[in-house]
Amino acid sequence: MKLNLGFNKKQKKHESYKLALSEFNKTLSLIIDPTQLKSNIISKIQEIIHVNRIFLFLYNEDFHRYALTDVIGVNKKQYAKYYFTSKDKLIYWLSVNEKHIFLKQNEGVRSFFSAHEQNMLSEMDVSFIYPLKVMNRLTGLVFLGQKTNGKEYQNEETELLKILLDQSAIAFENASLYQNQKDRLKKMYRAVRLAMMGQLAAGAAHEIRNPLTSIRSTIQYVQKDIKDPVKAKMTTELLSEVDRINDIIQGLLSFSNPDK
Repeated sequence: MKLNLGFNKKQKKHESYKLALSEFNKTLSLIIDPTQLKSNIISKIQEIIHVNRIFLFLYNEDFHRYALTDVIGVNKKQYAKYYFTSKDKLIYWLSVNEKHIFLKQNEGVRSFFSAHEQNMLSEMDVSFIYPLKVMNRLTGLVFLGQKTNGKEYQNEETELLKILLDQSAIAFENASLYQNQKDRLKKMYRAVRLAMMGQLAAGAAHEIRNPLTSIRSTIQYVQKDIKDPVKAKMTTELLSEVDRINDIIQGLLSFSNPDK
């Protein structure tokens, strides 16, 4: 009877935490700052399961790789050089199987990976790997080390991690899409400003160039009648300055060129 009461109490606690975690997950989609998002997710992982280290890899579209973005329990600089690409067997396995891996219990799976991948996982001392997936696309990886108490991962802990990390994948995707949209709007705004600058530059350049042409023609006309070498040199220098102004105007006109 006491055993059943203990089990029921544990089950109720698990269900209560599961409900609280579901409520927490709803707030993740509202966080658009990547740094804050990573911090919240990692702190929640630590609440669910006490592990000695956490590694978070997210896909970097610029470099086409899964780059290390955050760590807990180790020095990030020590592992900053580590990354994975779509050609790596670990990425292939996770993409095809779409499930987590307990490395110690799956030596056969571990042996499928390349020697380089196995060395990295050994150096990071990884026990548990969870794929972050959105719309059948692998967007990141979460590596967890051993539990601080030395015990094995429990089914309840794995279930809670799945609830958290599946929603985390969506949250990271939303934050990335928001950031991309923000960057696009910045580029559009900059393009509009450049277009306006080009129009202003073109208008100002034409207004300056017309009287400048008259000034040059007048100097050249007067220069023919100047016999004094000093004054002749002065008019030559004036023409040089007029040409310099004309070059500046030509540079301003380049803003109005859509190709440039």
